[in-house]
Amino acid sequence: SSGINAEYGRLDMDRAGIPWFSYAVSGGDNSLLLKAQLHNVLIGSGTYFDMLFSTSIMRDEWYNLCFTWKSGRADYYINGVWVYTGGVHPTGQLPLGGTLVLGQEQDFPGGGFDNNDVFAGDMYQLNIFKRKLTLGEVTEMYYNGRCAELCRALSYEVVLSWGDILERGVVKGDVTMEDDECNNWSVVSDVVDLLVQHLNTRPR
Repeated sequence: SSGINAEYGRLDMDRAGIPWFSYAVSGGDNSLLLKAQLHNVLIGSGTYFDMLFSTSIMRDEWYNLCFTWKSGRADYYINGVWVYTGGVHPTGQLPLGGTLVLGQEQDFPGGGFDNNDVFAGDMYQLNIFKRKLTLGEVTEMYYNGRCAELCRALSYEVVLSWGDILERGVVKGDVTMEDDECNNWSVVSDVVDLLVQHLNTRPR
């Protein structure tokens, strides 16, 4: 399967190495683990894969963070700029039917949380797509701005939207929902663990 994760985040850089995105399936811990900075970890074909990058992120600034992957190719972008320079790319597939957690790592699906691994910051407009986006599409999303809606073509590629997360997610911990300056959407502030079950169940 192919996949992408894109989001706007404003981060507490004292906790930049804390996971903000975790996807796990039964029988294991994280199949996909993304961190605010330092590295991302993808388990492909049963082995850990580190995506190292050295781009600096400033405190209390909004950033567009975008991870894209299909078997044999993984890319990571910050503000529309490709920042992963490694030469190794994972192969395999992400299993369906897992549990997505925002703000903490999972030791097993939906549990095994550690209070030392709590993400601190804001999230907004996180969307998951059914295919790997191109560099041009990632760049366009960034330059359209945080308040812009997805273009019509990309909206058809979404399997889990920010609206789905807010409507269907289970909120646990110290999570604050705030109105932002764009519209009546919410910003998730100080996310601990926002659970969305069954990544592949959005009705079409």
